[in-house]
Amino acid sequence: MDLAEADRAELRALVSSRGVSGAVATRARTVLWMAGGRRVETAELAEVSLPTVDRWVDWYGADGVAGPMDRSHAGAS
Repeated sequence: MDLAEADRAELRALVSSRGVSGAVATRARTVLWMAGGRRVETAELAEVSLPTVDRWVDWYGADGVAGPMDRSHAGAS
């Protein structure tokens, strides 16, 4: 998975921001970890299932940085 440098910077800012929820920070961190090619490790580190990691990455692929960040974890598909 390739990330543009601008996306990396935006995701890193979300991870370190005190103004975002923990869920958003975790999703941002997960996309960054996936860009490093660590799918199984990413699920373990984020303490979520592999299908959840895949879903968050799919959201990123469809909508860029806003994809995984703008979605509620409750009932999202």
